[in-house]
Amino acid sequence: MLTPQLDLSAMANPTLNFRAFKKFAGDDIHVLVSSNYTGVGDPNTATWTDLNVNFATVDTNWNVYMAALNSHKTTPFFIGFKYTSTTTSAAQWKLDEISLTNPITGIQSASKASLNFTVVGTASANDLAIITDVKAGSYKASIVDLTGKVVFTQDLNCKTGKQAITIAGFHLSNGMYLLNLSNGKEQGTAKFIVE
Repeated sequence: MLTPQLDLSAMANPTLNFRAFKKFAGDDIHVLVSSNYTGVGDPNTATWTDLNVNFATVDTNWNVYMAALNSHKTTPFFIGFKYTSTTTSAAQWKLDEISLTNPITGIQSASKASLNFTVVGTASANDLAIITDVKAGSYKASIVDLTGKVVFTQDLNCKTGKQAITIAGFHLSNGMYLLNLSNGKEQGTAKFIVE
């Protein structure tokens, strides 16, 4: 089983989370990462790195597992779950609630950022307002979904001082997003919700 291609470069600490259930004796599944798989054709022709998830022994309970993806976030990649068996040994595996998280995002990240800004209120599907106090110059606003994919960018020309800025022109589904603001030397991040 393969995920779509993931770009987690905007996440500080990307983590794969999932629940798994193992019944009967047999090999553990392998959780693998590939940055050179194209998404088309035989995945066995790509190079895959095992995340070495430490699975529980045969158990009839669901267990929660996590795997850090920090060392893979600089390049888009695929995650694969590989099942193997033999004619004499075949475990039954079930997977559920597969998700990606970024445990150190949101308010904590914004407070440590060098560019401070605040998202005002709740964003709509098409626009959001921020208040910031920055130096005059060119800035890039990027909206990132919770998979780490950049879903919208907009160039901003800011004046020196405190100002309200509306970022518009995107079409987002309801949910939580991250807004990154950068001038190439400094950056800041804040979370916002589209309702």
